[in-house]
Amino acid sequence: CYYFAVILQGRFPNGRIWYDVISGHFFFEYNDKYYDYLGFVDPCIVTHSIPWDEMEKYDKLQKERIIRDCIM
Repeated sequence: CYYFAVILQGRFPNGRIWYDVISGHFFFEYNDKYYDYLGFVDPCIVTHSIPWDEMEKYDKLQKERIIRDCIM
């Protein structure tokens, strides 16, 4: 799901990648709508989500683990 969000961000640079800290899932926001590799995402998922570019401020260690274990 991370790489799909990255692809969407490349196509829609004004969008933003989010990370749901509860489910461990990445999704993409564009024009106040949310998408993942399955399509439209219910906006209620945002209540437990952090913008990926702010994740280091939220929990630097968790971000490092996600990069090491899930992205790399």
